[in-house]
Amino acid sequence: MNLLKNDKLMLMAYSAKFMQIYMDIKKDIESEYYAPNSYLPAERKLSEKYNVQRMTIRKALELLIEEEYIVKNPGAGSKIIFKNTSDNTYPETILYIIPEHEFTQQYQPFHWEICLQLEQLCKTDGLNLHIMKLSDSDTTTDFLRRIQNLKGIIWVTPIDNAFFDIAKRKNIPSIVICNDYSDFPKINLDDFGGAYTATQHLIDKGCKKIVFIKGLDSYINTPLRFKGYSTALKSNDIDIEERLILNGDWTYDSGYSGMAQIIESGTDFDGVVSSNDMMALGAMNALHYNKISIPSQVRVIGMDNIQNGAIATPALSTVSFSQKDITLSAFIMLKEIMRNCEVPEEILIPGNLLVRDSTG
Repeated sequence: MNLLKNDKLMLMAYSAKFMQIYMDIKKDIESEYYAPNSYLPAERKLSEKYNVQRMTIRKALELLIEEEYIVKNPGAGSKIIFKNTSDNTYPETILYIIPEHEFTQQYQPFHWEICLQLEQLCKTDGLNLHIMKLSDSDTTTDFLRRIQNLKGIIWVTPIDNAFFDIAKRKNIPSIVICNDYSDFPKINLDDFGGAYTATQHLIDKGCKKIVFIKGLDSYINTPLRFKGYSTALKSNDIDIEERLILNGDWTYDSGYSGMAQIIESGTDFDGVVSSNDMMALGAMNALHYNKISIPSQVRVIGMDNIQNGAIATPALSTVSFSQKDITLSAFIMLKEIMRNCEVPEEILIPGNLLVRDSTG
């Protein structure tokens, strides 16, 4: 009885394994990860990939032959004959792809202000703009299925390089914003210079104990903005104090909670440099709640120049990275790539200081 039961379990596991391999390869063929008329990897390579014996691979391939996805060519291998006739494509469309971290569920005006401007530019050229979020659970196979016949892709901030590699392999015109992927042209911000300018502005206003609110470590902006802050302090012979460094995640909530914690700790400070405006607005609200006056007691400055900052009370000083310049640069650069024209490897958007009421 036990032997029979074990045999059945082994058979079920075997069946489940080759069926899973069959489904996996089938999806890869349908999404054109394996291109039409190309050959699948050799059985030896597939058995190593899936960590199974070749017999299991052959059972999966037999099913694909029956369904006319592949044909066996003696001496050559398994040739793909499947033709995808589905209409799951994005003709005349540019994708704006951002990572779907937990924080992107919240309102992120910097991205949306760029998207609104980009949408208008696309319309004038008869193009559609589609926003896509990529999460850690998205597979390359799912991604391939969603990007057929694209005109181009604008990639924003950190995304798994496996997705970039797919776009490169399929020759989809692409640019990256706030990223350092080496094989696509880049539009980046002068993060170091912007943070240096913001910090120096507070120092010029008499601040000596300046809090810095960082963004997510996975973003290339974060270390550069922190370096700008720390360099400005050093240039003015002001010590960097670890207790004045707050970890944020770009959201309003993280700015509020970080500021609330430092107020509760009793740490002395007279200025705040935030890595973006949303965290600065959260910090300002925490200061208001604790009846700390802005700017007479604490001066606050952000970065990005979102519309919310201009209408805050008091109006938020900021370092502006022009969304209009970013949008125009991205659109023009992508169009040139689509026309097979040469473009610069990198465009650096400068930051401009906007002094408002929050710094006096």
